[in-house]
Amino acid sequence: MRNQGRKLLTQALSVGLVLAMAGSLAACGGASSVSPVSGVLPGTQTANTKHSDGVSPDTVGPVFGGGSTFISLVERSWMDCYGVAIAPGTCSAATVNPNTQLLYAAVGSGNALTAFLTQTPATSSPSNPPPFTSPLFPNYPYSEWDYSASDAPLSTTQISQYASTDQAQRGNAIELPITADGVAIPYNPSGLTVPSGGLQLSVDTLCGIFGGGITNWNDSHITADNNGVQVSSNLPILVVYRADGSGTTFLTENHLNTACASTSFPWPGGAASTTWTGPTGAGFQGETGSQGVAGEVAATAGALGYVGPSFLGPPNNIPSANLQDNYALTHPTAPKQYYAVSTNTILTALKKVTLPSNPTPTDILNDTIVPDSPTKAAWPIAGFSYMDFYQCYASKAVKNHSVGFVQWVTSTKLAEGQSLADKIVVGLGVAYLPATLKTITFHAMNQVVQGPVAGVCTI
Repeated sequence: MRNQGRKLLTQALSVGLVLAMAGSLAACGGASSVSPVSGVLPGTQTANTKHSDGVSPDTVGPVFGGGSTFISLVERSWMDCYGVAIAPGTCSAATVNPNTQLLYAAVGSGNALTAFLTQTPATSSPSNPPPFTSPLFPNYPYSEWDYSASDAPLSTTQISQYASTDQAQRGNAIELPITADGVAIPYNPSGLTVPSGGLQLSVDTLCGIFGGGITNWNDSHITADNNGVQVSSNLPILVVYRADGSGTTFLTENHLNTACASTSFPWPGGAASTTWTGPTGAGFQGETGSQGVAGEVAATAGALGYVGPSFLGPPNNIPSANLQDNYALTHPTAPKQYYAVSTNTILTALKKVTLPSNPTPTDILNDTIVPDSPTKAAWPIAGFSYMDFYQCYASKAVKNHSVGFVQWVTSTKLAEGQSLADKIVVGLGVAYLPATLKTITFHAMNQVVQGPVAGVCTI
């Protein structure tokens, strides 16, 4: 029955619900809701909204890629507003670029980075939602792989692999931040007595749950976190983790590896990996994709997991725990100890991150990982999602559409939070980049060119 319920939940989510999620996230413990998005940046509107029905593929140039399930709903919403939408009604604004349709297969960060490094389309089954084919381009696996999205940056080993196998043909790897992320901790409230302000989990308790040291909701640590309220007399905890290669796992384990070191429950797993290294026995269950985790949590009393905030809304409609920030550990008398995941708490965690102009993947690896921000009111499990492009493309159209898309997303023509791209991000519970990083990403995309270029790439 549990698997059947999860299947029905997954089937219930359609692309039309992606933007509708904005109005429900606040009630589910996500970011504040925003008004339905409309309008595009000044000077970018076209006469009519476009969608796949009735459009000839001969007039539309595709861009193929995908990856992270964490930001998959954000990416699909952006792409449906920037280019030809996959289905009518998925964006209330006029199409920015009616000459392209961007396709996104949510195969997970690990599979996407492999596709990028091997220049071979991913073949694993994508999570759905979001949809990964369209009436214009109905085939999967895709015919080519133009970009990847990941919540984990290229590792030192992967950077070396790219330099030895890809760089001569494709030029430099252009890896850039695209969103600021906070990993939510969703839980199933069935059978729990949750305080009016929401479930609170201290650093010690979070480490105990994910490390296998706390196995029942009646544990005294949980009671103490919630001002003496025993949330359950006897209900086992089921920790739901990602069974596939996942940037969400990378962000979560990096935090646990750092934050748990000084607690009663040191993290038994590793860090800096897209593969779950924590416990896998009784009380733990692996699921594929963010919707797989969220669906299992929604279907199972006592379950708890980790997902992007976009997956707290329909069809899952699950709350997220309030977490103790790192600042509280050194300021135990601070009046506020626990915070909800939101645009503000995510940006607070990442506001000190800086990058040089035209950053290399090594710069990204060294400068953008923040496993446990010490800043007051910072969401503790925070990081970035990235998009990886080749410096050189054989197709001028793919080059132009890729650059145009990223520069539309990261434009600073409007104030923070006011562009359509920013409103989509906030409505889905994630956070837009700080203005300084938007500017860096925007200008760094100018490195992408059509090949071949003497001394740079041979494609």
